Amino acid sequence: MIFQKNYHTHTFRCKHAKGDIEDYCLVAINNNLNTLGFSDHTPFPDNRWSWVRMEINQLDEYCNKIEQAKERFKGLEILKGLECEFVPEFLSFYKEELLEKYKIEYLVGAIHWFPHNGSWIDLSQADSSKKHLHSYTDYFIKSLESKLFSFFAHPDAFGCFYLEWDQEAIACSKIMLQAAKNYDIPLEINAFGLRKPIITTPQGKRAMYPLSPFWKLAKEFDIKVIINSDAHSPNDLILKTEEAINIAEQYNLTIVDINKEILL
Repeated sequence: MIFQKNYHTHTFRCKHAKGDIEDYCLVAINNNLNTLGFSDHTPFPDNRWSWVRMEINQLDEYCNKIEQAKERFKGLEILKGLECEFVPEFLSFYKEELLEKYKIEYLVGAIHWFPHNGSWIDLSQADSSKKHLHSYTDYFIKSLESKLFSFFAHPDAFGCFYLEWDQEAIACSKIMLQAAKNYDIPLEINAFGLRKPIITTPQGKRAMYPLSPFWKLAKEFDIKVIINSDAHSPNDLILKTEEAINIAEQYNLTIVDINKEILL
């Protein structure tokens, strides 16, 4: 399969990416992409986690820039999205502000923080313990239950902190995969994880994610997958996407687009 659709793209507004809307559009056209979805990290009304996402007062500009690009780059399908953690108290914000007022075309579910014992834990702060893996899994399920998200980004990002592929990892992965199947929500094989530094685990060196055994297990559940670059720079737009596609092909997974139309 040729990589032609990317739905996971960040701009400078998230404070850990480079480039703006037009920069990515030009690279997309030069690399024969036909669809480019922007999904910068969602700002929240209380500006939580603002050091790695846009401020709430930048949302208008973000949306306007995307609309302008739609007019300029007529040959490229451009979509207006946001990548979100599910924060239950902001349910009306997602629905009434983002989806209705700002006409956001799709929301991407993701876990960069997850609740544990009444607090939010950053993935980098979590340890390789069963209790944190269970909290991650529980939060993943609650996020899917919200039915807000068109797909879920890097579901196997627990590999950043839970280093072993053991019976606990298998059991939690099965729970997550079954939920994705039940709610018919595609899961993302994320190429950004393949661009990150290799880590050392008790079972050897590997990427933080994607986790090959997770995706091998996914075939048992007949889930749908989406391949995305998770670009944080225009130069990242297609980088390592071929390897992400190879994971899907290796395990005979069904690749779809954001509308769940089968691509492979």
